Amino acid sequence: PGPICDDVDDVFLTAIPAGGTFGGSIITPDGEINPNMNPPGTYPINYSYTDGFGCESTALADIFILETPNATATNNGPLCGGEQILLFGETDGVGANIVYSWTGPGGYISTMQNPVNASAGGFYNLYVTVEGCVSEVAVTQVDVSTTPDAVASNDGTYCNGQTNTLQEKTDDTSNVN
Repeated sequence: PGPICDDVDDVFLTAIPAGGTFGGSIITPDGEINPNMNPPGTYPINYSYTDGFGCESTALADIFILETPNATATNNGPLCGGEQILLFGETDGVGANIVYSWTGPGGYISTMQNPVNASAGGFYNLYVTVEGCVSEVAVTQVDVSTTPDAVASNDGTYCNGQTNTLQEKTDDTSNVN
């Protein structure tokens, strides 16, 4: 079999012809493996079969238990309206086949490690798959504040040297000093 993730409870192997016996440190004679009870690594197993004439044959194989990866999702927020949203994905998983899977607001989907095409604030979910083992979800919240409308005005024409007073108005309701 291919690699088995260490978060899997039970795996049952079969062999042809049926009726033989499995052997090895992580497998029961009937072919059961509990990957979640063994550390990641390579484990040799064997399958022995004796036919009706007393002829015996043994096949050898290695079982690979892989560690389930962890995912980390972050972003470049908080942002003001109109600023580009950048998502950042990381994993501690190691392997030749690493896939990043992002989902988010409005049906957002990306398979880039660090997408630059998200367009809405909200929660973004990341799963990382390493050699077929899928991480738990990592979540990042992108905070985007609306750009306030600001207006400045004065109450007349002023000559050089006169004091000019500007009045400001904004629709911003935050308390900024």
